[in-house]
Amino acid sequence: MKRFHLDLVLSSLVLIAMATVILIQIVFRLMGHPLSWTEEVARWLLVWATFAGASYAFKNGGLITVDYFVKKLLKEQGQKISGICAMIFTIAYFGLMGISACAYMKMTLEKSQTYPITKVPYAITLVSLIYCGISCCIFAVKEIQKLLKGGEKDCHH
Repeated sequence: MKRFHLDLVLSSLVLIAMATVILIQIVFRLMGHPLSWTEEVARWLLVWATFAGASYAFKNGGLITVDYFVKKLLKEQGQKISGICAMIFTIAYFGLMGISACAYMKMTLEKSQTYPITKVPYAITLVSLIYCGISCCIFAVKEIQKLLKGGEKDCHH
């Protein structure tokens, strides 16, 4: 049974929205009436597509891994330990990214920082970093659990 991938759906919808906004900008510019808001909106959508896509890629083996030496030099138990260590570093990285994004978002909200044209809070893009951080940490914890139970890592198909 196919699993529902929120990250894939989210990043796909955001990319479609971004392409639509850019197309609108092109049409209006050709008509001699350029829109001011489209560049800002396209920028937020690009950030969202990047971090939703990164989360999907991480969960589905789309990120680059170099495991040649791990597979050549380590036996099965060593590979499992290496995988667990990699997931712990991943949790640390994405956890720190999410925590930093929360702190930055709090600061931007306290200072009422908004984008200059649309007046939308900066927090709109920071939510994508928090989402990606949480999503990747949850996946990494699940991977550690699988490795401890003796299963293969899902992110290396």
